[in-house]
Amino acid sequence: MNTKKFVYAGTPEPGHGPWTLIEDSPESRAQALEQGCKAFTTMSLAYEPEEGKPEPMRYGDLWLDIDCKEVPFLAIVGARDFVKDLRNRYDDFDPAMLDYYMSGSKGVHIRIPAEVFGGENGHPYLPKLHLKMLERIFQHYPICHNLGLLALGKPVPDDFRRKTVGDLVDTSLYCMGKGKLLRAPNIRRPDGRYKVQVSVKEFFEWGIDSLLELTQSARTCVIHALPPKVTGMTALYDHALLDLQSCSQSKLNLQGLYDCHFMRHCRENAATLSEPEWFLMLRVLAPLGEKGLELAQEYSHPHPGYSAQKTRAKFLHALNKGYPANCEDIQEFFQCNPRCKVRSPLDLERKRLSDVVVATESFSSQKDGLYYSPSRGMMEGDSVKVCSPLKVLGKMRNTDGTGWARLVKLLTPDGKEQKLTITMKECVGRGDVVLGRLCEHGLELASGRTEKFVMEYLRFAGSDKIFTNVERLGWHDRCYVLPDNIFGGGENEEIHYTQEHGLFNHAGELEQWHEHVGRYCQGNTLLMLVVAFALTGPLLRPCEMEGGGLHLFGPSSTGKTTLALLAGSLCGGNDGKGFIRQWRSTHNALEHIAAQHNDCLLVLDEIGQATAETVTQVTYMLPNGQGKERMRSDATQRKAHQWLLNFFSTGELRIEDKIEETGKYRATAGQNVRVINLPIDGGTGKNAYSTLHGFKNPAALSEHLKSASRTYYGTPLRAFLKVLCGTGEHDLDMNIDEINNNVSMFMKKYCPEEACGQVRRVVLKFGLIAAAGMFAAKTGILPWTPEESSDAVVEWFNVWLDERGGVGNLEIMKALDRFKDFFARYGRSRFADVDGLGESMRDLAGYRWEDKGDLRLFMTSPTFNDLAKGVNRHELLEHMKRQGWLLMNTKGNLTETKCIKGRNVRGYGFIPSAWEGRGDLEERHMNVVRESKACDCDF
Repeated sequence: MNTKKFVYAGTPEPGHGPWTLIEDSPESRAQALEQGCKAFTTMSLAYEPEEGKPEPMRYGDLWLDIDCKEVPFLAIVGARDFVKDLRNRYDDFDPAMLDYYMSGSKGVHIRIPAEVFGGENGHPYLPKLHLKMLERIFQHYPICHNLGLLALGKPVPDDFRRKTVGDLVDTSLYCMGKGKLLRAPNIRRPDGRYKVQVSVKEFFEWGIDSLLELTQSARTCVIHALPPKVTGMTALYDHALLDLQSCSQSKLNLQGLYDCHFMRHCRENAATLSEPEWFLMLRVLAPLGEKGLELAQEYSHPHPGYSAQKTRAKFLHALNKGYPANCEDIQEFFQCNPRCKVRSPLDLERKRLSDVVVATESFSSQKDGLYYSPSRGMMEGDSVKVCSPLKVLGKMRNTDGTGWARLVKLLTPDGKEQKLTITMKECVGRGDVVLGRLCEHGLELASGRTEKFVMEYLRFAGSDKIFTNVERLGWHDRCYVLPDNIFGGGENEEIHYTQEHGLFNHAGELEQWHEHVGRYCQGNTLLMLVVAFALTGPLLRPCEMEGGGLHLFGPSSTGKTTLALLAGSLCGGNDGKGFIRQWRSTHNALEHIAAQHNDCLLVLDEIGQATAETVTQVTYMLPNGQGKERMRSDATQRKAHQWLLNFFSTGELRIEDKIEETGKYRATAGQNVRVINLPIDGGTGKNAYSTLHGFKNPAALSEHLKSASRTYYGTPLRAFLKVLCGTGEHDLDMNIDEINNNVSMFMKKYCPEEACGQVRRVVLKFGLIAAAGMFAAKTGILPWTPEESSDAVVEWFNVWLDERGGVGNLEIMKALDRFKDFFARYGRSRFADVDGLGESMRDLAGYRWEDKGDLRLFMTSPTFNDLAKGVNRHELLEHMKRQGWLLMNTKGNLTETKCIKGRNVRGYGFIPSAWEGRGDLEERHMNVVRESKACDCDF
């Protein structure tokens, strides 16, 4: 958290007045020096330490005060030795990143930037951490070498010959409480000398006498160290954290640990946690000793391979490893929130308590508004009104642990409450966008420049309650989220949906939908199919099935728009266009719309209004469930829209006809598998309405359904979700098992044995429609029997199968027809007589001759490849070979060359009589499927 930091300013000499707490900024420090202060504490604090309060967060670099009043040059030698040892011990450690000061006549001050050892985020016990770091360094530190001292040519008293650098470091610098003052540069000391900064080159290369001579006067030159970077010293800091946590484990509150996203991930996914993640979790818990072992057993127990003995052994191994898991280690396996600003999950509670103190004590909510007190209420009369009533209800995040925000409540001038979501990203900087949004919704700012206090309150204060912000509707774990309701359970955090509600409204009661809409569907099998299809969206994810579409095509005035309104009425709508969206849009806009319909139904009306390009892209994009990857203006990758849905579509043309209407695009079998095309009164003899229920004609029934679908809507989906999720812990699993079993039974009963993979995928989709309708009918959500629902789906599955023309591979079937059409059209005009002058024929496709009165055609390779484009050539040839289309040599291999006037021409020989005189399309291709069931191609 980006709070203000404070330091104490004062005079180091005893009896020179109290210390003053000032803001840690260059301006405040300069002002304090002008007022007579000579020194500042080495660490800054989030707030003034006080008994009874949590320790404030402390920030600061590692300072060393190396003194030897009796032998001043020994302090310089020891300091040099210390820095050289750090350079030898730690990777990427550069002495030029440090600041060096001659502190007067008795020693040296060295500043090691916090970034060098990973301590820039601070810690409530930072002085103790620094001391433990030094203790580890000096634990096995070598005694100063006599040879090095003698080489200086200076006498060394016997008492100092066996001293180490650690003996010369003033450890009183690392105290808690207010800390300890360290003199500012260029301030005259009582002995008349000055503390002056020297460069790294001067410190290591100048003679000792020359360095000491510099302290006789102030030094105004500016010396810049190299920018600090992370080095191997981070391991030293981690060891110090472990030592500190081991000492204070009994006092550690575990609330902050529970807030860690990685630890929450480990708890919630214990049954499937990977071995590396599990051991990393044990490393996090190891410093807690017995309490950590207890938690380790608790967190590990749900795993199928759990063993108390193994968990204890691994925990002890993690403990004996000698260092805790820090956040950098965790990021290698789990991308958690980078804004924690802590080194380790165990530091979260200390930081949380420190931050909360600052915010909660500075702001107070009163009846007429929000107030701010600079003294945190310690001084009477210093409170200032910030704004009209404003309250932070809690913190909010997305389901993936990102997108942190504040959920706030404000009171408008007319006394109404408003809830808003303020993202922390918007709170960066001055926050003009946030303030504008708040004021737009009724917040009134107080006079004076109080805007910054509003932003500070939003960033730091308020409740610790955590909300899960869902960016899209649908399934989140075992909860299904609609804009105004949540079905099921499974998360401890409260779910909050903040996007626009879209069309997921509801009007009337389920019984009214039955009375005015549902009962008129009974007996009309297409309507019953459409109604069941509308409920399949929420089943895709739990049933682990792919999304897709149902497209109804036929002439105008056959009830297509009525069916679109009917399908949408189960899920939501309004009194205008109901639940319908339009095909007349760009595929980019449809990405956003699809994300809004995640785990549910999307209704697209009138495909004729869309371009062929849009239909081509959308029929792949919607079932695939992901939009296009895009970049932001700052060159970072924007998160792509994602969804899983079924879509319902209408139009006068088939999907493939619409795609191919301009000749620029070609429909593929993959699109026919993803989208089920069903005709309405388009040559099949079937109409949308088989039973009129007393209406004088289909048009009258259609008009009634249109009106009723705009009046009563949204309740069937809500009833369906309520029953599906149930109230018990295992109700959802049991219901999904029942639906999956019904899908399997449909597949076994109605899928032709000879069907290729493409057909099987579509049968599976029809199976899900049947299972959804049966479940909804069984539970009273649809006003007919489960058997009626299943029969309706079977009837229209057979219509689809007839429309398709067979159960073979569609791409192969189309390719075979292209070849036959080509031979019928150009068998003589583009095939030259083998004994003629065919070389000069324009657009030559091959050669012809007769064998015992039977025509033979030889097609050149370029022509063959052009006709076979988009199809697996080897698979196509295999089908042609099995049906006897192709010429074979005496060895049973394909004839792939033909000698024409003394030169070999590459291609394939065909026997036209093999396909002439066959029956209809299905009969022509059934042999393909019977002879080979190897065409289960996935597109």
